Amino acid sequence: MPLKWLYLLVRVNLFIILLILPLIKSFPTSVQDASVCGIFHWSGNVCMTKFDMAVAIGAAFGLPVDHLRPDNSQPSGDVRRPHDTQLACKRLEALGIGRRTAFRDGIIECLKPFM
Repeated sequence: MPLKWLYLLVRVNLFIILLILPLIKSFPTSVQDASVCGIFHWSGNVCMTKFDMAVAIGAAFGLPVDHLRPDNSQPSGDVRRPHDTQLACKRLEALGIGRRTAFRDGIIECLKPFM
């Protein structure tokens, strides 16, 4: 039986380790600048649906994905979700902080111990 995965809303990956390390290294100098305060956003720059992520995980670990099907129906429930959850990362990029990781590379590093 096909397994449906949400295909309507897009998400971006966030491999937080690659953001934290450069941020920690630059923190002592950044904290001296009064303009470096407030909320900073970070996210990946490639949008993927949950279906895309499931297929990518299968491909990364050599698992079958032929039973997965995209589900284009609206999510159920009372909570509204945005179509695209990508965040504006310009403040951190302007400081030269942050590095993006390809979804496949990040998911392999995260899940490999469990496979």
